Amino acid sequence: MAYSQQGDTYFVESDEPHHRIMAREAARMIARQRQDIIGVELSRLVRYEYLEDNMLHIRQVEDETLPDVSLIDMQEDIQWFMQPYLIDFLIEAHAAFGPLPETLFLTVNLLDR
Repeated sequence: MAYSQQGDTYFVESDEPHHRIMAREAARMIARQRQDIIGVELSRLVRYEYLEDNMLHIRQVEDETLPDVSLIDMQEDIQWFMQPYLIDFLIEAHAAFGPLPETLFLTVNLLDR
């Protein structure tokens, strides 16, 4: 018997030879890779099917949610000349911390409100 599988605090005995375990793991990896390839291909096909509908929806929502540019004049803390510096700072912070891209877009949108 080989002691090949490690448990939480002890080793578990295994009757299987080491090469069988590796062959099984390799087969699982190949199966996962095939599933990933099939998933990517299906996603690509579906993306083209719904692309036009998605773009129409995005344009409609964008028009409805644009910030009112005149609101920045009512803010006491942020002036127009500060906006480029603030956006540069936000981009640097975004690059340093690595959040999702949507976080940066939402932050700039909130800055403009």
